[in-house]
Amino acid sequence: VWAYWGMPGQTAPAYTTNGTVWANGFQAVWHLDEGGVTRADATAKGGTGTTVGDTGRDSAGAVAGASTFDGSGDHIADGSLSAIDGSAQLTVSGWMKLGTDTDDNCLFSRGAANPAILLWYDVSPPKYYVFHVGSTGTPGDRINGSGVAKTGVWQHVVGVMDGTSRRLYVDGVLNTSGTGSTATIPADASSLRIGSWANSPGFD
Repeated sequence: VWAYWGMPGQTAPAYTTNGTVWANGFQAVWHLDEGGVTRADATAKGGTGTTVGDTGRDSAGAVAGASTFDGSGDHIADGSLSAIDGSAQLTVSGWMKLGTDTDDNCLFSRGAANPAILLWYDVSPPKYYVFHVGSTGTPGDRINGSGVAKTGVWQHVVGVMDGTSRRLYVDGVLNTSGTGSTATIPADASSLRIGSWANSPGFD
């Protein structure tokens, strides 16, 4: 096994960006290690993201570097990822490090309103991670975590949809689960976002 993450003077092999590693159902993979205004998709599907606002880069990510968001409109925008429309299965995952616990923070979103896909942090007590596909007002389509969100440390957060089933994992441990009514991903032409939700300007 060769590990090239962040090693100075090394050039990563082609398979890290040409899609041959991230195949078999991966619709997009963003490492978010770049500076500048673009964030490359490591699959062969070419879903390159574009930074908005003051999105920056921190060299001290969970693995190599990471994109940073200051809570004032920053996010990474991409296409609508229409390939997932109508699917009954979805997994959204990422590393998240909360700078503060005074405002909602969004890891991933698609959809400007309901129905939507959202993986986010809710500042309302007891301060938890949330995952939903479908309507935020439908029990089970939205599942609320049990309050394990932390500030100042990296946490791996995963939302899984399998038909009407929803599961939320934090740091590899099942945090909560539920059963909703939305069994397939609703079609939506809205741009997906990393770091914010279009329905709430301060949601980043």
